[in-house]
Amino acid sequence: MTRLDPNRNMLWARAIAEELERVGVAGACVAPGSRSGPLVLGIAGQSGIPLYVHLDERSAAFFALGLVKQTGRPAVVLCSSGTAAANLLPAAVEAYHSGLPLLLLTADRPPELQGCGAPQAIDQKHLFGHVAVGFSELPVPEADGRLLRAVRSTICRMVFLAEARGGPVHVNVPFRDPLDPRPVEKDVGEELGRQDPLAVWGRLEARENGEVLGSVKKRSFQNGRELQRVGHETLRTTQKRPFQEWLRPSSGRGSAEAEAVAPLIGHSQRCLVVVGPHSGSPDLATSVLKLAERLRAPVLADPCSQLRRGSPGGGLVLGAYEWFLRSPEFRRIHTPDLILRFGAPPTSKVLQQFLESCGEAEQILLDGPGARDPGHLGPVVIDCAPAVFCRALYQGPMERHPDERFLEGFQAAEQRAAELVTEVAEKEWFEASVVQVLARELPRDTLLFVGNSMPVRHLDAFLPAGGERLRLLANRGANGIDGVLSTALGAVAAGAGSGKTRPGFLFIGDLSLLHDQGGLLVARRDGIPLIIVVVNNDGGGIFSFLPVRNETQRFEELFATPHGLGFKPLAELYGMGHILAESYKELAGAVQSGLAKQEPLLIEVPMNRDQSAQRYRDLEARVVEAVEAQIRQGGDP
Repeated sequence: MTRLDPNRNMLWARAIAEELERVGVAGACVAPGSRSGPLVLGIAGQSGIPLYVHLDERSAAFFALGLVKQTGRPAVVLCSSGTAAANLLPAAVEAYHSGLPLLLLTADRPPELQGCGAPQAIDQKHLFGHVAVGFSELPVPEADGRLLRAVRSTICRMVFLAEARGGPVHVNVPFRDPLDPRPVEKDVGEELGRQDPLAVWGRLEARENGEVLGSVKKRSFQNGRELQRVGHETLRTTQKRPFQEWLRPSSGRGSAEAEAVAPLIGHSQRCLVVVGPHSGSPDLATSVLKLAERLRAPVLADPCSQLRRGSPGGGLVLGAYEWFLRSPEFRRIHTPDLILRFGAPPTSKVLQQFLESCGEAEQILLDGPGARDPGHLGPVVIDCAPAVFCRALYQGPMERHPDERFLEGFQAAEQRAAELVTEVAEKEWFEASVVQVLARELPRDTLLFVGNSMPVRHLDAFLPAGGERLRLLANRGANGIDGVLSTALGAVAAGAGSGKTRPGFLFIGDLSLLHDQGGLLVARRDGIPLIIVVVNNDGGGIFSFLPVRNETQRFEELFATPHGLGFKPLAELYGMGHILAESYKELAGAVQSGLAKQEPLLIEVPMNRDQSAQRYRDLEARVVEAVEAQIRQGGDP
């Protein structure tokens, strides 16, 4: 079997070197060393990177600084591990105080050789302290596509940070043996190139007469390498692209950024818009919808995107994607060629997996330098206000010929899936019913804060698109269950104007509420009218959805961690009202009671963990069957 690279270290080194060449570094300065051998060889294999060899690391780093000063482009200094890396500090200090983009690339010993007296092994994490305006440590190399994509995007991101923040950035790269290009049997197989060509070869771009036409992918065969066009019949030239490109705002109008991506959008026929959690500018929804209407693109809106509820959208805003994207046949037929992404990563794992399966589609991510892209998929990241960018794009010239059948297929699947969700929620009592009650009973513009773990997933799966506009918030930064109650109390308190604070709602799980129960003291003391809807399933309900549920006899003890508590004593302790709701009607009545009294209230909704998980599985089977039957019968264009 033909190898892509002789070993995994050389695979990673080549990927790193390719991205350095594609982002256009001014050159690479190296000093001799063993641990850095793979990186030196990788960079030496890229003809587009001028390579300068020095006797010592300090001189190499200052030489690299001279390259930056003269060219205005970032430069790389590469060294081995141990005190070799420490010798880069003087030049790093100068780069920091001069605001110059310098990439400090240090090889390192693997974790098992740290802290045990191994030679040339020091703690290189954050070695340059505040002098480095960015730091990242790569994993030990593996022949894994997702990790390799992460490596490529990390290199691109760090070079961007060096330019955007004006200073040195540090990337630490540990290697195990071998540190040379000797072949290692079964280390990097040919199948990796077939399974994930994007990770192995990075991004290439087809051009004709200088005009961007689309992406190409490179495949490796036993008789050599071949370029294959994706989506076009003719190929004139190809150009290597950085794995991720950042477009920084050149003005407050967003026109330059819109102009830069207009060719990609203009050639797209099957555009998809994905909006993740977003609590920012209120005009984002309007701007995204106007752009989607012009693009004739379906909008998959996270419940906390501020688009799921109350958006007119003309049927463009969809909320049942958690269900219809589970159909393999639907995914096969409805592959987009362009994906516009706004906000944080979507809550839905199903949607995230769908985005990862569309590796050949252009993906444009509207986000800042952090580039929240766990799938390492977005080749273009635009660091500007999303609403400003959208306005500049839909108000500018654009000639497109969209495939209306693509949009109609999404709309047909949405309608069928949403019908089944509503039917099941009204017939069976489980978390879908809770979400449906909240969707129907909460007045316009009510604040609904949602907890992590299962509550936000329930909201994503069951909250219908359209209906009354709600203000939906969640702690989706680190996605933890800690502090959710107190965050919700702060959000409700901040809504106080000249009059009485308007009631807000919190949809939360039992463990999360117990975690932050001390926050209830503030609700009573300050009279904050937070109405808490807590699903009490006696433990960690999310684990019932994971494979571990069937893989250990000690599941309840080690994972579910049942507490056996009811919440009435807790409500009494903090002077709050308490209502037990065990049916659709009881919960609707409790919600109305809380709205009428405008006082802190705890509504406890008992649920059975295993029963809920089974109803999820049953609903999935029904939706997939219905959507695929619709496709077979021609109901889906």
